[in-house]
Amino acid sequence: MDAFKLLELVGLEMGLLVIMLSVHGDTKLVKKGITHGTCDYLFKPARIAELKNIGQHVSVEVHRKFVSTVNQLGIDSEFYANCSEESS
Repeated sequence: MDAFKLLELVGLEMGLLVIMLSVHGDTKLVKKGITHGTCDYLFKPARIAELKNIGQHVSVEVHRKFVSTVNQLGIDSEFYANCSEESS
C-alpha cells in the first residue's frame, strides 16, 4: 500500500488526526499530504514550539469531536450536572 493511500485511509476514512514529519520540503508533497488527510506537516528536525502547538491543536480537535458527539446524542447540561454530583 502506498503511504498516501494509507494516510487517506487513516486520516479521512477513519477520522484520525495524522501529522506528517518529513525531511522533504517539496510543496507538492506537502499539498499531497494535506489532500490525503494529514492535519499538519512538520519538517525535520521539528522544533519544540511546533510540537507544543500540535498538542494544542489535537486538544482542540478532540474537544470539538466530543462536543459534536454530545450534541448528536442530545445530552444536555442536566446530564453534566448529574455526572458532577455523582463523582463528588
